[in-house]
Amino acid sequence: MNLSMSSSSRSSLTAATQVGLLAGPFLSMLDSNIVNVALPDIALQLHSSLETAQWIVSGYLLALAAVLAASAYLAKRFGTSRVYLASLLGFTLASALCALAPTMGVLIAARALQGALGAPLVPLAMGMLLGQGAARLWYILFICYQRYDLTGEANASLWSRKGVNSNGYPVT
Repeated sequence: MNLSMSSSSRSSLTAATQVGLLAGPFLSMLDSNIVNVALPDIALQLHSSLETAQWIVSGYLLALAAVLAASAYLAKRFGTSRVYLASLLGFTLASALCALAPTMGVLIAARALQGALGAPLVPLAMGMLLGQGAARLWYILFICYQRYDLTGEANASLWSRKGVNSNGYPVT
């Protein structure tokens, strides 16, 4: 199953489109890192134990893993761009739901939804960018971000639970 676009489609991706395609994976990775660091504060704010709050991370990762396997099928069935855009929109809306969650149970469910909707973002974006000359720079930046994340701890200590969980909003 080849998720990449045809060579003529790939050559038509502008720099702005490439940056836009990488917004989803970036938000997904940033979100995971920040929530991991802020977990004790989230538990405290929602009057919950750390053991219960750990399901915020576990629910996200379990849902992400479950849907990740279906990403190729969904892209082939409905179109790569369509699935990517739907996933990005859904991830953004799930981020808003996380920020507004009044209880730990609602937050855990919203994070699971966010994980399921965020699962296709990385593989589909990378599939659409595969073969792009400028995309190599973005791959390097993503590897550096994953390897040397300097933003999560600093940002999590400055933000409240609502700020941490709403970072999935696209920046305009």
